[in-house]
Amino acid sequence: MRILPNIKTFFNLLLKRCTISLFALLLAASYSYAINDTTEEVSQLLLGTKQFDFGLIDKNSKSIATVKIGLYNSGTAPILILKADTSCKCVKTNFEKDEIPPKGTAYLSISIDTKELEGQFKKKVYLKTTANNRVELIKISGNVTD
Repeated sequence: MRILPNIKTFFNLLLKRCTISLFALLLAASYSYAINDTTEEVSQLLLGTKQFDFGLIDKNSKSIATVKIGLYNSGTAPILILKADTSCKCVKTNFEKDEIPPKGTAYLSISIDTKELEGQFKKKVYLKTTANNRVELIKISGNVTD
């Protein structure tokens, strides 16, 4: 009566099972690596400035003051400017409606109508985009004189 198969058969069976298990493990590991290896596109918007001071503005000689701010896409995905909200109806914005390509540049113009203003002012522009940083705050200030 044989209780144990011969040693050679036992080791052959063990070797086959280990080989199959090792192959399955390597296959699972390579599949997991392929899933995690996807390179995600990133869009990052950089502004030429986040604060701008118009300084002294003579209301009689210049009723509208404008600044043009550069916008740079430092990421790998295009960026679209969705909207620019302002803290006051005296502030107007103008921007390009086209996408900013990766490593591309666009411009945002911010104008303030000083007719209704006197003295120092501080206003805000909220720039909403499709970039990873989503909303950028731009502060403008100045001093309107007669």
